[in-house]
Amino acid sequence: MFTSFQQKTRFKLRIMAFVLELRDFNIVNFQCPRMVKAFFSLQLYVLFFVGFHSPAQAQTQAAVKRGGKWFFIDKAGTIVSQKLYDSVGERFADGLVPVMLNKSWGYANNTGKLVIKNSYQQAHTFHKGKALVKKQGNWLMIDTKGKTISKIAEEVTAIENMQEGIALAETKNGPAYILPSGKILRPGKEFADFQPFSMGLARVKKGGKYGFIDTSGNLKINCTYDAAANFLDNITSVQVGGFYRLINMREETIEQLPHMYDVVSFNRGIAVLPTPISYTVYRAGGTKIKTDLPYGDNLVSSYVYPFSEDIARFFNHSVQAGFRFGYVLPDGKLLNAYRYQWARDFSNGLAAVKLNGYYGFINPKGEMVIDAIYDDALNFYPVR
Repeated sequence: MFTSFQQKTRFKLRIMAFVLELRDFNIVNFQCPRMVKAFFSLQLYVLFFVGFHSPAQAQTQAAVKRGGKWFFIDKAGTIVSQKLYDSVGERFADGLVPVMLNKSWGYANNTGKLVIKNSYQQAHTFHKGKALVKKQGNWLMIDTKGKTISKIAEEVTAIENMQEGIALAETKNGPAYILPSGKILRPGKEFADFQPFSMGLARVKKGGKYGFIDTSGNLKINCTYDAAANFLDNITSVQVGGFYRLINMREETIEQLPHMYDVVSFNRGIAVLPTPISYTVYRAGGTKIKTDLPYGDNLVSSYVYPFSEDIARFFNHSVQAGFRFGYVLPDGKLLNAYRYQWARDFSNGLAAVKLNGYYGFINPKGEMVIDAIYDDALNFYPVR
């Protein structure tokens, strides 16, 4: 069993990690020094007078920010955009990405060209040919041509998160989900603490215990757990009392887990567990590897995110050093530990990191393959 102090500390870390995740999708304008502006002007010269990279050669792109404007680059660091934007969405889907220009949102294609007019107050990523947008205070579902498919119920006041084409929304009657069909899913009033859908299931809370509902709003996994991590794989960790175990999506126990201090999400059957003294890389089946990343230091807070492309990012936080990021490998070794002021998950073979105040991209060996010259950067995603 863990102490009340440990519970509170771990809860604060989870809140901190969640806030940092929100920052990942929050586009903030930064002041740009004169040298940065000069460099950016040179980039613009290359773009508009020398020419931009052929989109046929840039099937994976990332959004980056310089001089207060966002544009897109390929894995060689070459600009592929025809246009600059005030803000951008996280990723491409169905060949389109949300972009903001003059305080209104629209959608750009893989050349950076605005192909759906910027006429929306908000715009979300497409999923299977559909996207949720807000126009004149009302939520709509549109297709990839910008045509309205359906109007969303007026009771929807905000969309907090969207995964797998299902939006977690706030309505006048409380939290609800907007399904890909545009219909509103309202789980029973007995449920609370709604989470986004992942692997077709959403974690909910009932009577102080956690379980999972399906896209029909029915309980798929009963609310019997003191804690439960979201499914990123077909297995996840749950807690009952002071004991932890792995369960599958049929609620069958796969195996007991070692003593740890919080539930974690598994990805491809692997996770980093917060075990006594240090974090442990754990593979389903019982393989355990201790890392050199300490856990339980009263002066330093730490958190490890789920694995992404077999590499897990982590942060340490202290009053003296602030946030310092690095990565954990499946063999338990640390990659560029505490080197970065910020770091994102690996995506399509690269990860955006912040070094000495600027963002660049590293490969799985930790090598900087796109120089850290950007004010901000999002991950690489396919443009299809």
